[in-house]
Amino acid sequence: MTTNDKTETLHEMNLWDVCKSIARGIADTGKALLRLLANMIRLTYRFWWITGITIAIAIACSLYYTRESNRRYKATAIVCINGPAVSEVQNWYEALEQNFPAHMTEEQTLISRLGLDAEQAAALSHFRSFRVIDCMHDGTADYVDMKNRNNGTDTLQVRMEDQLALQFQTKDPKHLHQAEEAIMAYLNSNPQFQESFRQYHANATRQWQFDRQQIEKLDSLTSLFYQAASGIQTQTPSVNMAMGKREVVLFLDDIEEYFHRKDLRDHRYTLCTAPLTLQGHFVAAPRAVNGPLKCLALALIIGWCIGCILALMWEKRKQISAFLKQ
Repeated sequence: MTTNDKTETLHEMNLWDVCKSIARGIADTGKALLRLLANMIRLTYRFWWITGITIAIAIACSLYYTRESNRRYKATAIVCINGPAVSEVQNWYEALEQNFPAHMTEEQTLISRLGLDAEQAAALSHFRSFRVIDCMHDGTADYVDMKNRNNGTDTLQVRMEDQLALQFQTKDPKHLHQAEEAIMAYLNSNPQFQESFRQYHANATRQWQFDRQQIEKLDSLTSLFYQAASGIQTQTPSVNMAMGKREVVLFLDDIEEYFHRKDLRDHRYTLCTAPLTLQGHFVAAPRAVNGPLKCLALALIIGWCIGCILALMWEKRKQISAFLKQ
């Protein structure tokens, strides 16, 4: 065997070697984490006054941050878009995030236009919008993509172009109704949205009138068919039936599908009263975003880690001082 053959043989790895390398890496990582945890416990035991102070400060900050007056709740609602594009609505709504800071002057904020006082406006924050997904592609909303995982190219889970989920955070759920009215009035005041709505409403009205005419034609055809039932000769048990010299074909499935789509259009037509209309009111989540238990647990971990770092610096203070003197 030549030298090159020996080198190639040494570098060859089979599946078992790969599995052993992965297991060895996981074991080394676990050992390193255990050593780090042991060192942190040792530092906590030796310099308990340092870690105790940092943990106490972290708990105090957590309790202050999660006080009752500072708790934030998510409020979400789904709106029907009557004319405007979804991207335009998202940009116009999320622009509220930059216009509500309480430290800005009244001319720079939207307080005067929304009709909210400074306290109510300062309680609103984190304006977000999420796409509504239609899994069956039948015009019915199935779920809201809160994590923005849909890439827009999925042919099964299709993004709806006429519905959008709006969300914001509020510190005052009691005045949620006033905030809802102010936000919807702000959204519907966009001149571009109003122009798109006028065109959309005109097309929806023509579609509604057309559906009414088709229903009247189907009713008259059905009445004529059953009134002249004595002159009908059934040729086969199928859907083909002869009435005199004319043949009437009953497309029952198509009629049912037409009625189903007509019901959806009628529902949308009843909601077509403004560029954006709510399907339901904004509903606040029962749990706060900055809940006390979650923030307290996070504060304990952060305070302990900071205390261990300070304790390590205190333990190595001589080495650090000598390094700085150099």
